[in-house]
Amino acid sequence: MFQGGCVVIQAVVNLNNDPYCITLQKSICIKCSAGYYMNQRGLCEQINPFCRTANSFTGDCVTCYDGYELKDRTCSVAVIVSIPFCSLVSAAGSCLDCIDSYYVRNGKCEPVSILCGGQYSKQTGQCTGCLGGYFLQDGECAYPAFGLDPACERYRSGFCEKCSRGFYLSSFICTEINRFCT
Repeated sequence: MFQGGCVVIQAVVNLNNDPYCITLQKSICIKCSAGYYMNQRGLCEQINPFCRTANSFTGDCVTCYDGYELKDRTCSVAVIVSIPFCSLVSAAGSCLDCIDSYYVRNGKCEPVSILCGGQYSKQTGQCTGCLGGYFLQDGECAYPAFGLDPACERYRSGFCEKCSRGFYLSSFICTEINRFCT
């Protein structure tokens, strides 16, 4: 009591009405709630919710959750690049791997010849084997111009150019050497 009257007690008023401030020191926020950072005006501001981790002083994203990409210190929805027949796309937007029967060429998926019968190089798309009746020549499967010759060892442009032992080449066809000839 003061001279028979009441003494006014001055209440501490939170001059910082920031609902996300969890620690005040002399009416100044010194700590924000989880998921918030102190901005330059001394107020708690929400960190980008797509940030997995963020700088607690600036609010800048450091890493992002899956499906989001970091660009200019913030996380945004990753751009999904759709490349036909691609099973794995790089961050740069080019294909790194393709589904079966396709191979990567210049960042895109190219079809492999069906004549390979599923036998091909994933790096080059060249056949490593062929369907029955076809022969392998320089990574491609070809059909002999005169039909498949079991005695032919090597074809070129569809024609036999080398016969197995015991045969000779006559008009691109392997003919058995007469065993009575010397």
